[in-house]
Amino acid sequence: QQHQSRLRARLAELEQEQEALRVRKAQQLPPTIEHPAIPPKPEPKPLTVPHPFKLRSEVRHENYVAEFTSHLSEEERQKQAEAEFKARAMWNGVPFRPRESEAPLTAPSEFALATIARASERQAFDQQIEEKWRAIEEEKAAAEEAARKAEEEEVRQYR
Repeated sequence: QQHQSRLRARLAELEQEQEALRVRKAQQLPPTIEHPAIPPKPEPKPLTVPHPFKLRSEVRHENYVAEFTSHLSEEERQKQAEAEFKARAMWNGVPFRPRESEAPLTAPSEFALATIARASERQAFDQQIEEKWRAIEEEKAAAEEAARKAEEEEVRQYR
């Protein structure tokens, strides 16, 4: 019980401290004759005038454009200078004559085209294929003939 009473006293003390902290103690304006009770509105400030940015990238771009246009004008001037006709004095020296070659003339040699060899190989291949087809056709004809004869033989046996 004694412990609980001390706790209650401590809690009450804390509540009083917190209540004292909640109360605001603002200082009043001093009553004077020179100044009105409500302060006057401040004078309006002048509008802000924006100043343009000077970005480093814009400066680099302007430098690049100036350099590029000067380069183009220089190229154009060089092309114009090259295009101007400038007559030269005529050469009065000995004309160029090639010396005679000591190497023998090239003689044509026989050659064999691969298409000729390929054509003969293809012809032999086509003949083999044709023979195979004939053999297959003959086998089919023989098989059909044998089947027809067997059928006729069966018909005769049934009669």
